[in-house]
Amino acid sequence: MNKLSIIIVLTISAMILALKITSYSQENQTNSTVSTPELKWMYGTIAQVSFVKGFVLVTTELGYLTVTVPDNTTIMIGPKKASLDEIKTEDLVRIQYYCPEPGKYTALSISESKKENE
Repeated sequence: MNKLSIIIVLTISAMILALKITSYSQENQTNSTVSTPELKWMYGTIAQVSFVKGFVLVTTELGYLTVTVPDNTTIMIGPKKASLDEIKTEDLVRIQYYCPEPGKYTALSISESKKENE
């Protein structure tokens, strides 16, 4: 094999290797555009509380909505922190929530509300 043939083979091999590396790196890129959920507020009256399953049923102007209450949800009754078992039916509340998927509501915070549309 003469020098020109060796140079051509090495050049073609380097180009193929470069294309494979580029293709592999593009396939394995992580999507860095993680969307943050849109936070919303709702006002309503507690219709039901489930301590075991971790949700509240709230009567709002839209009707009844079931809101999941994870362990890290901030619950305030007046100026003090409270727990889910301190929320009672007929309590007027303001809930900050997000929707991880359509029709699913997850509470970030629950606080008592003096008036329903405060």
